[in-house]
Amino acid sequence: MPDFDELVADPQMRRELGGISDMTTWRWDHDLAHAPNGWELPIRIGSRRKYRTRGMIERVKAALAATKQREIGVG
Repeated sequence: MPDFDELVADPQMRRELGGISDMTTWRWDHDLAHAPNGWELPIRIGSRRKYRTRGMIERVKAALAATKQREIGVG
């Protein structure tokens, strides 16, 4: 296991999180109080390219799944 976290480009990250919109990520970036647990600001490479860490994506997936389970009353 490498000692670094893989960087994932924002478009790929949005697909992995269920196809969330660019506007959703913008809102979460600008209001962390309403973002899912584990959400982190992007890592910028150059002036426009944004990346997220694989660890952050997995934490957010777990938080979104837990929220969904609470909403539907499972578990």
